[in-house]
Amino acid sequence: MDELDIEQSLAQFDREWEKNDRANTRGDRHTQLSLFTWEDSHFATSGDIEAETMERQLMDVVFSSLSPRQRKLLWQVAVEGYTFTEIARVEEKSESAIRKAYNRAVVTARKVCERIDR
Repeated sequence: MDELDIEQSLAQFDREWEKNDRANTRGDRHTQLSLFTWEDSHFATSGDIEAETMERQLMDVVFSSLSPRQRKLLWQVAVEGYTFTEIARVEEKSESAIRKAYNRAVVTARKVCERIDR
C-alpha cells in the first residue's frame, strides 16, 4: 500500500466519520414527540384533556379528604409499590395494623368518590 492509497483511505474515512457524526448529533430532529418524557409522564396526551382534568380534580378532592397518614399509606402502596410488611417494618408496627389502616383509607376514598358522583 503506497502513500496515495493511505491518503485516499484516510480522506474517505474522514468523510464517512463527518457524515456519521452529523447524523448522530442531529437525531433529535427526527424523534417523535410521544417518545419524550418529563418526570415519567408523556408530553403527548390521550387527547381528552377535559377528562384528564376532571380526573385530577377528583383525585385532589379525594386526597384532600384523607388524613396525612392515609395519604401516605395510599401513596406508598399504590404508587411506590411498598408491601404492608415493608411499611410495618419501617414504622415498627404490625402488618395487620398497616393493612387495616390502608383498608380504612381505601374505604374513605371510595365514600368520597361516591358522594362526588351523585
